[in-house]
Amino acid sequence: MGKYEEAIEEYNKAIELDPNNPLYHNGKGIALEAMGRYEEAIEEYNKAIELDPNNPLYHNGKGIALDVMGKYEEAIEEYNKAIELDPNDPNSHYTKGLALGKLHKYEEAIMEFDKAIELDPNKPGYHSNKGAALYNMGKYEEAIEEYNKAIELDPNDPLYHNGKGIALYNMGKYEEAIEEYNKAIELDPNNPDYHSNKGAALSKLNRYQEAIKEYNKAIELDPNKPDYHSNKGAALYDMGKYEEAIEEYNKAIELDPNKPDYHNNKGVALGELNRYQEAIEEFDKAIELDPNEPGYHNNKGAALSELHKYEEAIEEYDKAIELNPNEPHYHYNKGVALGELNRYQEAIEEYNKAIELDPNEPGYHYNKGVALYKLHRYQEAIKEFDKAIELDPNNPDYHYYKGLAQDELNQNSKRL
Repeated sequence: MGKYEEAIEEYNKAIELDPNNPLYHNGKGIALEAMGRYEEAIEEYNKAIELDPNNPLYHNGKGIALDVMGKYEEAIEEYNKAIELDPNDPNSHYTKGLALGKLHKYEEAIMEFDKAIELDPNKPGYHSNKGAALYNMGKYEEAIEEYNKAIELDPNDPLYHNGKGIALYNMGKYEEAIEEYNKAIELDPNNPDYHSNKGAALSKLNRYQEAIKEYNKAIELDPNKPDYHSNKGAALYDMGKYEEAIEEYNKAIELDPNKPDYHNNKGVALGELNRYQEAIEEFDKAIELDPNEPGYHNNKGAALSELHKYEEAIEEYDKAIELNPNEPHYHYNKGVALGELNRYQEAIEEYNKAIELDPNEPGYHYNKGVALYKLHRYQEAIKEFDKAIELDPNNPDYHYYKGLAQDELNQNSKRL
C-alpha cells in the first residue's frame, strides 16, 4: 500500500506541474484503483477522458473500476467506447465479456471472449473465462476444452485446473475431478477452495474419511467460511455421525445464520436422531428464509409425520407439490400420510401421480398395493406388488404382502 501512496504523491506533483496531461490522471487512477479507492480512481479517469476522449485505455480503466464496484452496465458502456475506438484490442473485449458474465449474459460474454481469443489466441485467461461462461450454461464438455487450452498455455495456474475439476465434477467424473484438484493443490496448497472441492468429489465416491481430511484442511486455512463446515457436516451425516454433523452445521449457522440450507441440513440430521420437534424448528427457519424451496416443506412434512401429525404433514406436502408438482417423492410422502389417516383412495391418487412421474421406483408400486389391499382390492394390489417385485425382487416385504393378498383372494374363492 505504501508504494501506491508514494506513486500517487508523484502523480500529484506531475498533475500540479501539468494538469492538462491525461496520462498523469490515468496513472493516478490506476494507483487509486489498486488501493481499492474506486470512486477516486473514476474521478481521475474522467479527467483523463475529458482531456483525451479518444484514448481507449482511459475508458477501459474506468470500466474496470466500475466493474469492481458492481456497476456492470456502466462498465460495459465504457468497454464499448474503448472497443469503438480500438476494436482490435483484445483486452477490451475480454473485460466486457467478464462484465457480461457477471450479469449472467453468458452467450454475449462468450462472443466477447471469442473476439479476444481471435485477436490473441495465446492468452490463457481468455480461454479460462470462456470456459467459466460455458460451465455456467451447463456446457461442461465445451468448458473443459477451453480449460484444457488454458492449461496448455499455462500449466502452472491452479485456477485452470480447479475450473476443469469443477466441470468434471458436474459431469459425474469424480476421479478425474480429483486429479485436477490435486494439481491445483500442488500448485497452491494454501487455497482452501481447492481442498473443499476435492472433499466434495471424495464424498461423491463415498470416501468420507478422506473428504473430511480435505474439509479440515480448508477449515484450517479459512475457519470463517461457513460452506466448509456445512460440507464437512454433510460428510459426517453420510457416515451416520449425526451429532458431529450437527456441530458442523451449528458452526456454519453461526457464521451465516441467513443461509436456509444450513438450517435444513441440521433439521435432517436432527430427524435421524428422532429429535423431530427440534428438526421442525430448523425447517421453519429454512422456510422463513426461503419459503419457495419445496424441499424444506417436504422435510418439515416428514418430521410432522414422524410425530403422527399427519394433517399438518399433508399441508406441508401440499406446499411442496404446489412449488414443484413434478417431484414424485412429494406425492409419495403425501400418499403415505393419507394412508395413515385411512384415506386410502386419496393415497392411491397420490401414488398414481408419483408412479406417472417415476414408474421405476418400486416403493411407489408397493405402497399403492398396500392401499389397494386395505380397500380389499386384492387383484389390483397383486398387480402392484408384482411390479414392485419386478423392480426389486430382493425386498421381502413385497413378497410378503403379495402373499397376504393372494391368501385373501384364495379365501374369497372358497367362500364363493
